[in-house]
Amino acid sequence: MKEESVSLIINSSVDYIHFVNDTAEILVKSKAKFKKDEDREKFIQDLRILNYELFSNAVSHSQSSNIILRYTLSSIELKIEIETTGEGFMIKSVDEFGNYAEKNAPPYNENILNSEFVVYRDDENIVLSRVTGKYSMELHHKKAENKNLIKKEVPEHYGLYLIACLSDKVTYNRTENGKDVFAIIKNIKGDDV
Repeated sequence: MKEESVSLIINSSVDYIHFVNDTAEILVKSKAKFKKDEDREKFIQDLRILNYELFSNAVSHSQSSNIILRYTLSSIELKIEIETTGEGFMIKSVDEFGNYAEKNAPPYNENILNSEFVVYRDDENIVLSRVTGKYSMELHHKKAENKNLIKKEVPEHYGLYLIACLSDKVTYNRTENGKDVFAIIKNIKGDDV
């Protein structure tokens, strides 16, 4: 399969979430190859959640009047890039009880480069942010070893948990001209894989 790409420039309003989801779903249903129908349906369910979280976060946390979305589909993966303008991704680290401990915004201090911070924690899951550069970081999910949280309400960064869990790779980069780009990769387990 040759790589397929779709780009959208959308007003910064959650009213457009159905358009965002429909566009991604049409691309996947028409071009991606899956071994089983159940695999396609699970992929699309995950994609709806990812799109909702990525797009609603962009609307809520950026100062963009427009949001740029790019979907790039290959035989092995779907890459979603969402570009906004704003003040950059603030890393809010949490302690072992889920309380916010520290905040870091780009440009990230050199003393935290290649450091990992817990940005989400519940009884069973942890989302870590690894600072990869002055203007970049990655997120990844792992299972919690100590299941001793006291808090039970939904934490602020629950959306980051959903994004990290449903993606195979999550990155953030702030460009030199002040654009914030979140990119996620979701692997396709299809006939070509």
